[in-house]
Amino acid sequence: RVRWELFGPTELAVSKQTWRVSGLDLRGPGEQSVRLELERRGPGLHADLWISQLRLALLPAAWLPASVKPAGQVDAEVHVRGRLSDPVIDAHLVLRHAEIEGLTDLSLSGHAHLLSRRIAGDLQMESGGAQLASRFDVPAAWPPPANSRLSLDVTALDLDLQWLKDRLARDEVGLPPLAGLACL
Repeated sequence: RVRWELFGPTELAVSKQTWRVSGLDLRGPGEQSVRLELERRGPGLHADLWISQLRLALLPAAWLPASVKPAGQVDAEVHVRGRLSDPVIDAHLVLRHAEIEGLTDLSLSGHAHLLSRRIAGDLQMESGGAQLASRFDVPAAWPPPANSRLSLDVTALDLDLQWLKDRLARDEVGLPPLAGLACL
C-alpha cells in the first residue's frame, strides 16, 4: 500500500461549458510526483501533465493485466492544446530499469508530437546491450490511409533477430498489408 499526499491547494471548477483542474500536485514515496493543470472550454482543451520518478512496481495491481509485472521508473511530460477533435499534443517519456516480456534493464526515451492528425518524433531504446533508435512521421490513424506518407528511420545495434522473430510468431502479431518502397 502506497500513500500519496496532495501538496498545496487544488481547484476544481465545473460549469456547463467549462471544467478546470488547477494546482493538482500529488507526491508519493521518494521523489514521485504527478502534477496536472487542465482546462476545457467548449470544444477547446488546454492540459499539462508532469509525472516524475513514478515507480511502476507501486502501481495498484488492478490497473494492469495480471500477466504484467511492472518494474522500472517513468518520467513523462504531456502538453495538449487546441480542439478536442484535432488537438496538438507534445509528449516526452523516459522509462528506466524496466522489465517487459523478457527484456530486462530496459531503458526507453522518446518524444512525440501530434499535429494535423500526424505523429512525428523519435524513440530510443536499450536492453541487454541491444540498442534501437528511431525517428518517425506517420499518420495518427492505423492502419494508415491508402497513399499516405510514412517516414520511419530505424537504427538497430546488437539486436537478436531470432528472439524478435520468435516473439512476433508467439504473439501472432498481425501487420496490415503494406505496399511501397523501402530502403534497408
